[in-house]
Amino acid sequence: MFDKLKNKLKKIQLSNNSHAEVNKEDGIVRVIKDDYVSGKDNVEMLEYMSEQNELPIFKGEIEHAYESTFLGYTDKCPRCESETEQMMSNFPYATQGPSRILTAPVGFFCSNCPTVIIDDEIAKSAIKHGVEYCGVFSIETGYSTQPTLFKTLNGEKTIYILSEEQDVLGIAQSVHHIPSDDYMYLPSRGKRNTLPQAQRKKNKKRNKAARKSRKRNRKK
Repeated sequence: MFDKLKNKLKKIQLSNNSHAEVNKEDGIVRVIKDDYVSGKDNVEMLEYMSEQNELPIFKGEIEHAYESTFLGYTDKCPRCESETEQMMSNFPYATQGPSRILTAPVGFFCSNCPTVIIDDEIAKSAIKHGVEYCGVFSIETGYSTQPTLFKTLNGEKTIYILSEEQDVLGIAQSVHHIPSDDYMYLPSRGKRNTLPQAQRKKNKKRNKAARKSRKRNRKK
């Protein structure tokens, strides 16, 4: 399997702390940076990729986010049913380790209200091999000093998950989140709290079903 993957990928060193992975079969180029960068640091890359993909850059504000795995579609807004438009931006996402930032056309933005649908399949195909995708938790356009935090995710009020070091580990309402009693939970209203036991059980059941579905899809 390793030899097959090695033949499929081509690595190009860009700098001391970054390289590109070219997927020769799928035509996907991933730029991998060893150090975490903010959206502001990544504006030049964002604008270059926007030009290459011929897609506009999102520079507005977002309040509500949905995951394509949860909805099953990306072409219309689940809140107002308006059409969505695919745009480029910087999308911080959670992993099994430190969070990372993804510069890609992952967002389908509503043309009428502050809502975005995150295309999970595009996100997963664009991240580094060996990194577990645990869901996008904000948007850093790079044109604003502050990241956009979601008020709701998948129709529910967001509860952000923090490590003991105050690093963001994801959102409890994400179908990609793996529940753990070791986390701290921060409701979007700004007060720290723990996730209720009933909600943990609900998320655990939903995430288990989602993981089974992904495994079935991989076997096909």
